[in-house]
Amino acid sequence: MLDYASRDPRISLHFNEHNLGFLLNFQKAFSLTRGEFIAPCDQDDWWHPDKLRGLHAAIGNRALAYCDSLLVDSAGGSMGRRVSGVILMYQGTDPAAFVFGNCVSGHALLARRTLVERAMLFPEGCFHDWWLAFAAVSTEGLIYVPETWVHYRQHAAAQTDLSGRAKRERKNPPRWLELNHRRAWIAVLAQFPSPHQRYFKALLGAWDQWDTELGLPRPCVPAPGTAGEPLL
Repeated sequence: MLDYASRDPRISLHFNEHNLGFLLNFQKAFSLTRGEFIAPCDQDDWWHPDKLRGLHAAIGNRALAYCDSLLVDSAGGSMGRRVSGVILMYQGTDPAAFVFGNCVSGHALLARRTLVERAMLFPEGCFHDWWLAFAAVSTEGLIYVPETWVHYRQHAAAQTDLSGRAKRERKNPPRWLELNHRRAWIAVLAQFPSPHQRYFKALLGAWDQWDTELGLPRPCVPAPGTAGEPLL
């Protein structure tokens, strides 16, 4: 990489003095970019040569564009499934679509710099791509391109498991922990300034009322802006 950076002025190489964790590392990397459009590339996936060109042509006046991905195994062989076959792919300007799920993967997106700047600082405990997708639909919206411009590698060390292999091997978290993480995520959404902020504040209030009436336990779960497990 040092060799590439020395030969091409468009490439810059930066090192962290200590481990920042995945979220702060993404945040720092985004802050160091210089272009009008940003496409994170942080995994061992394969990009089609037309990916960036196609997303750039499709984004129009939207804040973010993303494409479909083909699931492949650790050796790069097709698993015969697309991300769109596992997750409903959304496009538009309705932030409610990202309260309980996410369809935008970091490896498949192209974002405007204005969106990234608006979404910074990333709330701790969240995933950067989910947060960018929410910020996009809360502003100029996002668009989906149904082309498999990424081969998305699935293996034991993958951060996200869409093949279901790792999920079958691990135990599900306690239901109360999942509910409290979801409540913390809605609290983050309610803090984001957008035309839909009032809706999320109302949703958070309704959630807390439901929580109180049922007398559900409220264990110590990292609140938005604190360190801890991802909320999602």
